[in-house]
Amino acid sequence: MEQPTYKDLFQNINSQLSQRAGLLAKRVLLVGWPALIFIVLDSIFKFNNQTSFSILFFILIYAVILGHIFSTEKIIWIDSYFDGKNLQPKESFLIAKKLFWPTTSLRFLLFFRYFLFPFILYVSLWPIFLLNQDITFCGMMVYFWPLLGLGILALYWLYIDIKLRYIWFIFLDNYGKSDFSYKNLFKQMNELNQVNKLDSFKKSLAVNLGADFVENLIQFPLFKRISSIFRKSEGGTNNVVSTYSSGFIGEMSRLAKIVANYVLYRYSREQLYKEPQIINENIYSLLK
Repeated sequence: MEQPTYKDLFQNINSQLSQRAGLLAKRVLLVGWPALIFIVLDSIFKFNNQTSFSILFFILIYAVILGHIFSTEKIIWIDSYFDGKNLQPKESFLIAKKLFWPTTSLRFLLFFRYFLFPFILYVSLWPIFLLNQDITFCGMMVYFWPLLGLGILALYWLYIDIKLRYIWFIFLDNYGKSDFSYKNLFKQMNELNQVNKLDSFKKSLAVNLGADFVENLIQFPLFKRISSIFRKSEGGTNNVVSTYSSGFIGEMSRLAKIVANYVLYRYSREQLYKEPQIINENIYSLLK
């Protein structure tokens, strides 16, 4: 198996996005329909802020649960495609639902292992930032140091995102096996990350930065739409269209990252284990 080029990555991305666009649109609607209905009702009845916050709290819970299942399903789409399994949409969704608690456990483990301490460190440094403001700059240093810390935190987040690029594929390839453990997942991840380390890192970085740029560019108007709910300044129809389209394009960019990283994952597997693909029947047995 030849080392994937940027052309190979973008060809696979284009192919998968073309195949999945319709289903992706339906899944975005499934996750977001309560919020879209709320936006329309709010434009008609003009809920006060307290009522809006209460409703949005329950909508958020629904969106987090369905969004988590959908995140797992997107990975299943790509893994099953390269496994040669022609899953129907209801089948991939069912598998993702049955993996809800194992994937939730892994998400919490990733959070505590890689993200909690840097976040606590950043927040705990705020009193130091405030106490060491330079009054000759009229307090501007209060903003400089927190922003610098936030920038460092963002760079760290990007690095960890790339470091963890294979973890979910490894999870699907090992789930249900007799030797399955989260410790082994991280061991395999570290081994695979060492394969053609610099080139794979650069390719994953390029795709992640491109996809993140598009996603953040789209999420800015989405943030404006959500803010407008509390300002009561824009029409419901415009909010619905903008919110849905922002969510859809954001999911397209996230799926693009999954595809590119999976192509790199197959190459790393082939170099390390002499097999680019492993079919874990334990995943597909969840359909029974």
